Amino acid sequence: MTRHQFHHMHGHVMQIADQIFNGAQARTRDDHVQVGHALLASRAYAEAARSFTEAIAADPGCAEAHFGLALALLQGKRPHRHGTTTINRVENHLRAAAELVEARVLELLVAEDHLLAWQRAPREIPAHVTEMAKELPVTRAYLILTHVPAPEARTWRAIWQSTGRSG
Repeated sequence: MTRHQFHHMHGHVMQIADQIFNGAQARTRDDHVQVGHALLASRAYAEAARSFTEAIAADPGCAEAHFGLALALLQGKRPHRHGTTTINRVENHLRAAAELVEARVLELLVAEDHLLAWQRAPREIPAHVTEMAKELPVTRAYLILTHVPAPEARTWRAIWQSTGRSG
């Protein structure tokens, strides 16, 4: 079984387990967010996006759901591999989650990579980006690093360095 098939199957298993567990219960915003993160972890991006969307429908001000939806919409790909429509949706959700430092850092990363700014910018990481990345909890830093593979971007490198890694 290939890695992709495993992740795809794992996502379906998570979705079925969620339906069985919550079938008779009304789901809360937090339930949708929790399921969304589980699906995101298994790289079931479409299913995660649906779950985060349901959380936003239940509570339009839920920053965590907006942040999760932005990650899910990127589908584990670099921002510059997406069209403007998708990036606009991602940026809108990140702005809705601006109270979270991880949303602000991800917004910088998305903008830098989508515009391929890392190709034109000096290699040095701006101090404000480094400082903001240092505010990220390590688990949130890894969440971004895992789902937005853009090691050429200065923002991505700042996030990587914030986890205590070098290089």
